[in-house]
Order: sequence, then structure tokens, then C-alpha cells
Amino acid sequence: MRIAEHWLSGHVIVSAEKIVEGWSPAAPVALTLADLAPALALEPTILLLGTGTGRFLPDVELMADLAERRIGLRSEEHTSELQSH
Repeated sequence: MRIAEHWLSGHVIVSAEKIVEGWSPAAPVALTLADLAPALALEPTILLLGTGTGRFLPDVELMADLAERRIGLRSEEHTSELQSH
């Protein structure tokens, strides 16, 4: 993925103010609040999770925990369209 002139690979957290490289989350279906702590520290209103080439539904408890914090959660499958931009 490219942001401005910076090429990123692997698991990253991107906000308007900061890029966090080297993030080591659990598998998407096993994500916890602890896994998302580096992203939550940035005080987002929505989290967009890139899921690679497969779709998944996030854990119901995780979605409820984020909703309590008034944080939206959306997962996006990686496609060749995204790769080319």
C-alpha cells in the first residue's frame, strides 16, 4: 500500500496523523480489544480492517465493545482494485 511517497506492507495502522508499522494482530476472526489497543490509542471514530483475500464477520463481543466506545467497525476484503491505487 502506498501513502503519499511511503510504501507500506504487512500489518499497519493508519490515521490522519500517524502510521504505525509492525502491528502484530491476531487472526482477523480472533481480534480482541487488546489487539486493537494501538489503534484505539489514536481515538478513532471508525476502524477499517483490511482482511486480506477473505471476508469475515468480526466477533460479536468485539463489535459490542467498540460500539460502547462509540467506534464503528468495518471490514474490507483486499481486491486488485485496491492494490492498484
